[in-house]
Amino acid sequence: MNTLSNSQKIYNHLDRILTKIDATLQYSPEQYLTLKQTLIYTSLSRPTINRAVKNKSLKCSKRAGRLLFKVKGIDKWLDGKK
Repeated sequence: MNTLSNSQKIYNHLDRILTKIDATLQYSPEQYLTLKQTLIYTSLSRPTINRAVKNKSLKCSKRAGRLLFKVKGIDKWLDGKK
């Protein structure tokens, strides 16, 4: 029973890694992402992204009531977090 649980954990981790790779490959640096796309792209939680926006450490554009994030800005912010 414990082995199945470990296998499922490994599968979930691999699935998140593949999602991140797919997201990285499909976006150009000048493209804008929605909040949902940004969450997938960064593998971070909504509160983390919202906190970065509130602190103005992650730049975004507010258009039509939606937060939009430039891929180049996300990458720059992520590099600064390391």
